[in-house]
Amino acid sequence: METQTLKSVIKLHEFLSYFRDLVRTTVSAKPGRHGGRPYVGK
Repeated sequence: METQTLKSVIKLHEFLSYFRDLVRTTVSAKPGRHGGRPYVGK
């Protein structure tokens, strides 16, 4: 039970990291409020 929960948390964390990178790439690709500069945030 414990290890299963841990695996789920790790998978979720990996997904969130991937999603955040994807959003960052999309935001930096299109010129907008930031003047087209790469979006840097954590």
